[in-house]
Formats: sequence, C-alpha cells, structure tokens
Amino acid sequence: PSHNLLMYRIFDGDKSDNINGVFGYGLKTVLKKLPFLQEEKTFSVDEAIQESSELEEHREIMERNFTLMQLHDVNISSSAKTKTIDKMNEPIPQLNKQTFRKMFLEDKMYSALPNLESWLQTKFQTLVKFIGQ
Repeated sequence: PSHNLLMYRIFDGDKSDNINGVFGYGLKTVLKKLPFLQEEKTFSVDEAIQESSELEEHREIMERNFTLMQLHDVNISSSAKTKTIDKMNEPIPQLNKQTFRKMFLEDKMYSALPNLESWLQTKFQTLVKFIGQ
C-alpha cells in the first residue's frame, strides 16, 4: 500500500542516488517476510523491527535510508524552503516555443527528442490544458 511506500524504498534503496538497500529484501521478499506492511497502518523503522526481529541486524541501514528518503523533514535551510515555497506559489509561465527551441538546440538534445515539434504539440499542449492557460 502507498502509505508504506517509504518503508519499501528503505529496503529497496535508490540506485540513482547511490543509496544501497537492505541486502536480501527485494519486493518479493518484503511481501513474503513482512506481510504486516500490507496493513492499513504506517510503520516506522522501530515498529517494523518489533514486528520482525530479524530486521534488527539491518537497523543501521534502515535508519540511514529513512533519514535520506523521507520527505516530511528535509535537511535544507529555512531560506531554501522559503524560496521553494515561493517558487511553487508563482504563476506558471507560459511556454515560449521560440526560446525553448533555441535552448533545445544549444543543449544539443536532438537524440533525446528526435521529433521536437511533435513532442511540443503532444506533451506541452497537455500540460497547458492541465494548468488552465
């Protein structure tokens, strides 16, 4: 369940951020050995270890991964938080296709988006409709 997604991520790790998971605890193993994570309750690291004592040997990795992956109390300065909140509250600027095309060419993104015009039409039009511009 989504309310225990963080707990699953703690076990799985995050390869893109070089965060190792708990060895031997992939999705299938977590579902098999830790069925309590299917309950409606959200579990903390301590509660998970209380439910399954074999996790005690992995406490250090679990606590580290929790600290790195949780999003409730992120480790950034208050000024960075304020800037982020202010940015989120700004109106969304309208797409300037000409400026976007120029940046696209400067960044040499041709292989990532081989058909730029089609991509702009399909993806950006959907976003524009979504934000109501």
